[in-house]
Amino acid sequence: MTKKTVTDYEADMTRLEADIRATAHMVTGDPDLTDEGKKRRHRAWSNERRWAEQFDATATGLTTALESAQAKAAAARATMTTMPDGDAALAQEMRMNRRMKRIEAVLNAGGTGPLLDLIATADDAELPFLLEHINDHHESVGGDIGSAGAQIVEQALRDRSPEYAQAAHVAGAANNALTIAREKINYLRALIEDPATPPPGEYALAGMSVTGVVPDVAGLTA
Repeated sequence: MTKKTVTDYEADMTRLEADIRATAHMVTGDPDLTDEGKKRRHRAWSNERRWAEQFDATATGLTTALESAQAKAAAARATMTTMPDGDAALAQEMRMNRRMKRIEAVLNAGGTGPLLDLIATADDAELPFLLEHINDHHESVGGDIGSAGAQIVEQALRDRSPEYAQAAHVAGAANNALTIAREKINYLRALIEDPATPPPGEYALAGMSVTGVVPDVAGLTA
C-alpha cells in the first residue's frame, strides 16, 4: 500500500473542510433553528459523516509526516557524531590526546576557517571525539561566541555530508510547515464543533497551503 504524503493529507483536509463548511452554511442559514439547535444539527451531521474520525486520521498523518523529518535529520547527524564503544573508543581518545594542542590552539584563536578545516579533515573515527571537545568548549564560552561556534560546527557537518545537509534542510522546512499545519488543524477542529466558526482571514496561516508555502515537504510520508 502506497504511503500518503503531506500533499495527500492536505488534499484530504481540504475535502473534509469543504464538506463541513457546506453543511455549516446550510445549518447556520436555517431561520427555524436556535443557535443551540444549529449546533445540535451540525453535530448530528458530524456523527453521521464521521467527520471527527476523518479529521483525527488526517491531522495525525499530516503532523507525523512533518515531524518525521526531524528524526531523519537526527539519524543522519548521528552517523557522524555517535561515539564508539570499547577498545575503539580508548584508541581514539589516545589519538585525540596527541592532537589536543593543535585543537586547543584552533579553538582559542577563534575564526571560521581553521575550525572548519579541523572538522573537514578529521577522519570518521576521530570526528565524534573532536565534536564533543569542540561542543564542550563552546558551551563553556557561551554567549554570542559560543552560539557562533555551534553554527560553524553545524555548517561543517553539512559540508561534510550531503545526505545530512539535505535532511537538515528538509527538517527546517518541515518545522516551518508544522506551524501552518497546526493552525489549519486548530481551525478545522473548531469548525467541526461549531458551525458558526468563521473561515480564516486572508493572511491567516489556517487559510494557507502547507505545500504551497513550503513545497519542500510535499513528498514527506508518515
